[in-house]
Amino acid sequence: PLSTRTDQEGAFELPAVPVGHYVLEVEMEDFTGNPTEIDVTTEDSPPVSLEVVPQFATEQLRAMPNPFREETSLTYRLAGSSHVSVAIFDTAGRQVRKLVDDDRNVGTHTLRWDGRDDDGRRLPQGIYYQRFAADGKERIQRLVVLR
Repeated sequence: PLSTRTDQEGAFELPAVPVGHYVLEVEMEDFTGNPTEIDVTTEDSPPVSLEVVPQFATEQLRAMPNPFREETSLTYRLAGSSHVSVAIFDTAGRQVRKLVDDDRNVGTHTLRWDGRDDDGRRLPQGIYYQRFAADGKERIQRLVVLR
């Protein structure tokens, strides 16, 4: 068996192998650490090209702590450069804080929310919603502010 790891772009090369019938087993983890396996059978002459696309190329990871009193960290990971929008909404659907609305590079990013609105006013205890948008996908997460 041959084994290799991908580079930052997810590409890899196997050493030269003769023409023949091969079964390629790809084992990978998504951004939350869940394993995924894909079996590929090829009878083609090298080179063989295979693109494995994760189910969610961009992943919102977590808000920690949640619930929180003073501040929470919002962490997300981008598989590629993307325009990212992260905003906080109250239960009436009003945007109370925009944390980011800009282009970001590949990698893990952390934002901090201090429980304040765009004018710097401390928001009251209650339930708020974080909206994370990137790569044409949108995710909503409930946040709880304790005072």
